[in-house]
Amino acid sequence: MTEHGERVFILGAGRAGQGLARALRASAVEVVGVHGRHALPGAEAVTAGLIPPPVSRATIVLVTVRDAQLGAALRELACSSFAPTCVVLHASGGASPPELDELRASGHPAGTFHPLVPFVDPSLATERLRSAWIGIDGDAPALRASRRLAAALGARTIEIPKGEKARYH
Repeated sequence: MTEHGERVFILGAGRAGQGLARALRASAVEVVGVHGRHALPGAEAVTAGLIPPPVSRATIVLVTVRDAQLGAALRELACSSFAPTCVVLHASGGASPPELDELRASGHPAGTFHPLVPFVDPSLATERLRSAWIGIDGDAPALRASRRLAAALGARTIEIPKGEKARYH
């Protein structure tokens, strides 16, 4: 583990996923994998297909897919071999997917980690996240994990009250 004590697996390799991976790595947080619909070779190597074995090393899985794909991504994650107490965070500012309750029932703390920055260009994510606000919610362990990730990025958190996502977003 890194000095921050986290190993993050990112499920969703679009601009947000790649930007967060880049920013986390620049902040000395270990990113054990980035997984998407299509493999993308290069510095931010992305896998595709079935969720790969490195997910089992993660202490946090950060799901960064579009809202319409969130339920399917969480169901796919539930069928993978990730650690039994791994925290699951998603980056949606508006969704509260019922699949999170299923993950909670199997022992996974869950919540939201929603950066309030645009991810138009992943190469700018590190700078944009520094001093940015990140909306968080979830179980107590998920809130603690979100605060640790935000602190590592140099960002600040704002807690979204339960049931208030629509108003927050």
